[in-house]
Amino acid sequence: MARFSDEIIEHFTHPKNVGELPEPDADASVADPVCGDQVHLTVRVGDGRICEARFLAHGCAAALGTASIVTAWIVGMGPEDLARVDEATVTQRVGGLAPGQSHCARLAVEVLHALADDLRTPQGSE
Repeated sequence: MARFSDEIIEHFTHPKNVGELPEPDADASVADPVCGDQVHLTVRVGDGRICEARFLAHGCAAALGTASIVTAWIVGMGPEDLARVDEATVTQRVGGLAPGQSHCARLAVEVLHALADDLRTPQGSE
């Protein structure tokens, strides 16, 4: 396999949805303590589904590309959809990850599951 998939290269060199939404309906952050990669997602929700997503990320090219791909992919999903995402699905969605990049799929799953939890938490009950 090539060092980076075409999808990762495209989203790393031309990231989509970079930034943070002001006053998001939900947000989640995760970090990998081993490599230091970090991903933060913010989303707006309409009719129980994500209608807008943004990301901030620090780390390797694969982590940044994966975060960009994820923000485009999750539009239209609800909390239960996010909770069902697994590493194999993320890996497929990003066009594959080299063995040393598999942590990027794990980070994506962790942040999506945390986002699902935040979406399920009634506002004001934190």
